[in-house]
Formats: sequence, structure tokens, C-alpha cells
Amino acid sequence: MLLKGVKKLNEETLKNVIIAYKMFASERTPENMLYLAMSLSEYGLQNDAFNFLISYLKEGGSPSNLVQIIGKFPEDVKRIVLEYAKPSETKEEFDAQSYLEMADLLWDIGSAEDAKQNYTRAISAFAEKGEIEKAESILKKIKEKYPNDPEIQNFKFERGDNRILEELQSITISIPEDEEAKLRYYLGKELLKEGLKELGVQEINKVKESGGTYSKEAAKVLIDNSIGEGDYENAIKMIDETLGGDERLEYLYNIGLRYQNEGKIENSMQIFNKIFSIAPDFKDVRERVSPPKPKVELKPEKVEIKEKKIEKVEHIEKKVFEKPIKIEEENIIFI
Repeated sequence: MLLKGVKKLNEETLKNVIIAYKMFASERTPENMLYLAMSLSEYGLQNDAFNFLISYLKEGGSPSNLVQIIGKFPEDVKRIVLEYAKPSETKEEFDAQSYLEMADLLWDIGSAEDAKQNYTRAISAFAEKGEIEKAESILKKIKEKYPNDPEIQNFKFERGDNRILEELQSITISIPEDEEAKLRYYLGKELLKEGLKELGVQEINKVKESGGTYSKEAAKVLIDNSIGEGDYENAIKMIDETLGGDERLEYLYNIGLRYQNEGKIENSMQIFNKIFSIAPDFKDVRERVSPPKPKVELKPEKVEIKEKKIEKVEHIEKKVFEKPIKIEEENIIFI
């Protein structure tokens, strides 16, 4: 399980956030940005989701595309997005493309003044729809067609997304600190696990710096990550800054063993001496930092072998003495 022992966190939404981050890291498209914003809002990090939504609009994204991803956003955000995404109540006789086609036609037949009016209408209509690149392209084109016309040279269109941006940016989105720390902690751990280390470290760092409930656990995740990457100096720095007691000593001791296994004896001895200065009786550090005892040369003990005099044993011949048995006649039974 991703979130073992943690309540109120949906594993599926966390998986979706990881997928969205991978997609966005692979290809930074407006569509991937919107999917990431939606995934973060469903996971619960509304502030991050909101920031991606703002970035999408700043990069020329259409407000109408936000409707499909704002389901879990705060009500104020929904209200503003829906207001700007809905069709205009005063229906235009022509849409943006129609104005542009009419302008080109009028220009071709030599009606430059009428064409100019339709070009500016087309630009404003495209900008209103959020198609900023299209509006800018048309404006550049007509500035070349009307080089001496101050109205065209000074023409500025109002970006449709500017108004929605202004309103959205007036909103402040926040979530309870402990809830945010919890969400970031598990997101950061999963990002690290999935190989998105830079993003993972950023998230865990935010939790560590928050100083809340998850701050110490976040520090340990960063320490483990540094140790895993072989950055022992950074790990030791964080250990000394954030941990205490036997927990601190245990981490230092393990780094000392790693140094030793890597053949960096001087570094390992520095660690073990540091531990010894704090807790002389911690594990076997006393033996590790004590100078080796001189070897005592053992002389072989002289063993005196005494010869034993072996006496000759004279062989004594065994003699068998036969004793005559007297048989009485009355004791004989005849059959």
C-alpha cells in the first residue's frame, strides 16, 4: 500500500498525480498542465493545482478548457471560470473567423477602410476567445498592410484571459498546515520512489521546512535519500540539525560503517570518534576508537619427556592340573 496507516488519503488520486507529473515532465503541453492541475486538486493540494491553472492561462490557454477540470476546486474558482467560459449573451453576427474572412475579401477588392474595421474586430474576437497567438498574428499582418495608419500601428487588443486572470489572482487558496504537510509528505515519498527525485526532494523539503508534525519524518526521508546517493556530508549535516539521541547516533554509526566498507578508514574513524565523544558506550564504538593492543609473543612451552624404564615381564607358562574323579557304582543308572 502507498499510504499504509494514513486515513483520508486516496491512493488512486495519488497515483494519478504521479502519472500527471510524469506526463508533464515528458512533454510540457497545455493539455498535460491541465491534467496535472486537475489531479492535484483531486488529491487535495488545491494551492498547487490553482498555480498550474494560472500558469495555463498566462501561457494563452483558453478559459473554456478549464470547465472540465475544476470539479474539485473551491467554489470561488468555479464561479469565475464558468462566468468567463460561458458563451456571450449578446450573440455576434459574425464569429472571429468570419470577420477575418470578410476583412481579407474587402482588402482584395480594394476596400481597405472596411477591411481594417473587420480586421480589428477579428483580432478582438480571437483574443476574447483566448486565441492570443492568432490575434497577434493577424495584428502583425495588418501592421504591414497599413504601415502609415496610426490607428493600426497603435492598436492594442484586450486579452480575454487577462480579465479572468485578474479575478482569479485576487483569490487566496490555503489548506490547513497539517493537512498540506501530510499530502506533500506522501507525494514527495512517492515521487522519489518513482524516480522523479528533483520534484520529490522539493516536496519533502517543503514539509521539512514547515516545522510541523511531519517535519522530522521529512528530514529522515531526505537523509535516507542523501545516504542512498552517497552524499554522506549532506546527510551528516541534516542528521546533526534535525535528529537527536540514539536516533542520531544510529544514523551516524551506519554512515561510519559505510565509510569503512568503502575503504575510507579516516572518514569512518572521524564518525566513530564523534559518536564516542557523545556516548562512549554506544554499541562497539569504544573498541573501534581504542588503539589496538600490542600483540604478545607467546613462547612455546618446553616439555620434558622422561624415559620410562620398561621391565621385562617373564612369561609364565600356565599349568593345568588334572584331578581324578572317582565314580561310585551306585551312582550309575543303566537305561
